[in-house]
Amino acid sequence: MILDNANVLTMDAALPRAKAIAIAGGKVLGGVDSREDAIASHAHERIDLKGLTIVPGFVESHCHFRAWALQRHRLQLDGATSLDALLDRVRIHGTAPAVNEDLPGPPQRIEPREADDWILGGGWSDELLPAGTAVATALDDAAAARPAALHSRDGHALWTTPRALERLGLTLDDLDVPGGVVERDPAGVFTGVLREESAWMVRRALPDDDLDMKVLATSMREAARRGVTSLHDMDGAVALRSWRRIEDERGLALRVWVHLLAADLPHIEALGLGAGWGSDRLAIGALKLYADGTLGSGTALVHEPELPRPGEQPREGVAIVPAPELRSLARRAGAAGLPLAVHAIGDRAFTDVLDALEATREHWDQLPMRPRIEHAQLVREDDLERAAALGVALSVQPTMLVSDRDEAEARWGERTARAYAYRAMVDAGCGILLGSDAPIEDLRPLAALHAVTVRDGGAHELGEARGAWHPEQAIDAETALLAATAWPADATGVGHRLGRLVPGREADLVVLSGDPLATPFADLEVVATMVGGRWTYGAANLGVR
Repeated sequence: MILDNANVLTMDAALPRAKAIAIAGGKVLGGVDSREDAIASHAHERIDLKGLTIVPGFVESHCHFRAWALQRHRLQLDGATSLDALLDRVRIHGTAPAVNEDLPGPPQRIEPREADDWILGGGWSDELLPAGTAVATALDDAAAARPAALHSRDGHALWTTPRALERLGLTLDDLDVPGGVVERDPAGVFTGVLREESAWMVRRALPDDDLDMKVLATSMREAARRGVTSLHDMDGAVALRSWRRIEDERGLALRVWVHLLAADLPHIEALGLGAGWGSDRLAIGALKLYADGTLGSGTALVHEPELPRPGEQPREGVAIVPAPELRSLARRAGAAGLPLAVHAIGDRAFTDVLDALEATREHWDQLPMRPRIEHAQLVREDDLERAAALGVALSVQPTMLVSDRDEAEARWGERTARAYAYRAMVDAGCGILLGSDAPIEDLRPLAALHAVTVRDGGAHELGEARGAWHPEQAIDAETALLAATAWPADATGVGHRLGRLVPGREADLVVLSGDPLATPFADLEVVATMVGGRWTYGAANLGVR
């Protein structure tokens, strides 16, 4: 196959552009620019792209794919602007017709519920649940006594009811654990909000939807429609089982690395598998840990307390996996062939992770897959230099700066000059990897590319443009493309076969409506997507039958 009359951005410095690309056996043979005679001497399927641009396939470097698929079929609270609006959606959820046109935003499909069914979903923002108020009682009333559990927009808090906890056989004493928060009012009564480990204990105990392969396959096709050819799933062995089932029953239309969780480590140690074990479509990634919580839940671990709101105490965050345990797990994971991928949002959490990696470097430095810090939303400049020296990749989610900017200003004040600091990361020599943390943010690579280059909304469903937030931290389009294509492949240890459109690499690519080096990402759309030489989306758009 020859993709001809194209603008090929290879993301390889030796041959940055080509006019065509030849593909055979699922791999890139070369551009017509460099192999014109060899290609012309054989009969090939030739597709005229009429000047469209080809780039390497987009990598979604941090997502929770099954949760993203589920959220597309559960109660969605995103966009509600008040507690009453949240409760109205809960009420509607049990009684609405199949499609409710009255809710804000796009129509939601809402299935009627049986009287004893759980109400699951989420997407609420922290400011909509007033601290110290009995939102558990309000939720219980709106749910008409059904058990309900609704996660926050950042996924690190849960709004639930005593009725739901009783249904799960859990008590507040069970949930009052290190690394967790059970919120109570001044009289000591449970408000209905759990945070961090307390919330995760409930989420792990919730009934598991029978999410069939059709739903997951539909979501996989949707990812392809958005240009995704590879993704990193952060949900451990449970996710690995789901992906293996899809691979066995239907095949995978993209490449998946599953990052395992701390609870999975003993099994990996026993089996001796390690990072990269699997197939060319499904493989084990790193060991995912949590050094702290989130900005929205007040659990991001910071060096100096956050700016308090009236009536609140200053917040310093929560160390979910304390520093000594980070070091211990880094040694164990390295011996098992796994680097770490550590969630660290606050600057103190980032420091703690670097301290642990420095202290254990001999245990992981030989691994082809690099250690990663996930999110890195607030970082001290000297820590960026340390991260670069260690070769630590920074997995970031640029669309969060659009949704988080007001909360960050309120909580971090002048420190936002080093928040979501992508330019500073690149200048320090850090490799950054773009993702979404879906379903926390939607899985839209073009939205991430827009946000990282303009530091504002205004395109790809990111809300209205408000003016660039700390524009000095924007990065240029070419660097952004590297962060969405080549750099994730390098950090994963597969840069020799993925991430650049040069001879010998896998033919994973995206056809775009224009040249991203000359056209703003806001004005671009995905026309077609290919994985391993096969179209996974948009062949008809190119006139291919």
